[in-house]
Amino acid sequence: MSIEKAFNHIYTESSWGESEGSLSGGGSSRYINKTRNLFLAFAALRLDIIEIHDICGDCNWQRDFMKLIPNVRYLGYDVSDVALSKARDQNRTLSNMSISHNSIDLTKTKPNKFTDGKSLFLVKEVIQHLPLEKGLSMIRNIKNAGFDYIAITHHDPDLFSKAVVNEDVEPGGFYPNNIFAEPFNFKNPLFNVADFIHDNLKSGMGNLIVFDLQEQEI
Repeated sequence: MSIEKAFNHIYTESSWGESEGSLSGGGSSRYINKTRNLFLAFAALRLDIIEIHDICGDCNWQRDFMKLIPNVRYLGYDVSDVALSKARDQNRTLSNMSISHNSIDLTKTKPNKFTDGKSLFLVKEVIQHLPLEKGLSMIRNIKNAGFDYIAITHHDPDLFSKAVVNEDVEPGGFYPNNIFAEPFNFKNPLFNVADFIHDNLKSGMGNLIVFDLQEQEI
């Protein structure tokens, strides 16, 4: 099954369930992202970010961090038309946020930046649902498009025992990805949300790290 068909099926059939109005899974509830919202706003301010691009799903929680950085411009993408249709609901976005009208498969296509200013690409809870080669292609396309920074999901092997080695999955499947291990081999994290939260919350809320994307050898 293609990536587009797999993710349209997930949203059409509510395969990941519904949590606080989101069909993108429990990781997209507004509650579970409370600390991540503050973390992303902090990172954007520290790095002088003026534009954020995001693989947004149905965009259930993102307005909570974008309202903290009103001078930053946001664009949400997704491979699923069904997700994007829900993401375009006016109650999910602010004046500094826009949602793509067309689906895009970033494993095949490079995204376009708005300006030459500092940029951050958010790849939250995406890589672990893709075959390894597709995940690599996505990150390479984002890097080759010239984005400066990436905020990406990582599963700490001290908290997720299976996160020592990255595994291949079918589109829409799941594995606990380790962004520091083969084939990704990321290095030199700038900010880690896990440093901002209590130990007993890290397994649920502590899996997002910001890197300088252009220094990654991928």
